[in-house]
Amino acid sequence: MAEGKYIGFIDSDDFIEPDMFEYLYNLLQNDKYDISICGFNDYYEDKETEKVEIQKQEIVLNNIQAIEELITDKNIQSYAWNKLYKMELFKKHNIQYPVGKKMEDVGTTYKLFYYSNNIIVGSERKYNYRRRVDSITGNKDARFYIDWFEIVLERYNFFENIGLHFRSNYEWVIRLGLKMYTIDDIIITQYINENKLNELLKKLLSCKKYKLNKKLKIKTIIWQNCPKAYNKIVREYSKWLKK
Repeated sequence: MAEGKYIGFIDSDDFIEPDMFEYLYNLLQNDKYDISICGFNDYYEDKETEKVEIQKQEIVLNNIQAIEELITDKNIQSYAWNKLYKMELFKKHNIQYPVGKKMEDVGTTYKLFYYSNNIIVGSERKYNYRRRVDSITGNKDARFYIDWFEIVLERYNFFENIGLHFRSNYEWVIRLGLKMYTIDDIIITQYINENKLNELLKKLLSCKKYKLNKKLKIKTIIWQNCPKAYNKIVREYSKWLKK
């Protein structure tokens, strides 16, 4: 329903600095840029706020460079918030957040980046991301992992179909696919069987285009040769981490 030239988002449980949108708007006052991004703080109610590391000066990325950073998920994340977008990106390319899906920003931000010319990343933190244990990301259920896997698989297929190949994109599909086997949940088990996840992962792993990092490669070897042992090892390791 938005009709302005720009659009931005704030999660209902987060808060922003009073001048965040002014800051993002000023970054966009150049026709070369379609999206502006600011830094953010991880805000905890029970401990000290963490300042997420950002670069010391503004940087400009073309759409491919920005997508690579986005998929790597270190310097730029898929969060809908902490960004200001030209509204035409949504309207011209009919981009919408998937209804009823968790992790919906992961399924949308890469499309906005792809259809952008350039993205400018600011050097100031203006968004405060409230970390709550009862949030969607803090309280992961079976549906969360299914949605996350499907969205990341869709992202992988989107770029493969247009001839853009990102190793980190491929690794995310493998990593989350393997994660599904370690979750002791009947809904996950049904999903794996109904969607023939075994065949899909084996097909992806037979791809010679990408070389997995060492840690992920070891996981895939164990999973392919002894899936029961893999599940037991990872589940026990997860329990140990929680303790």
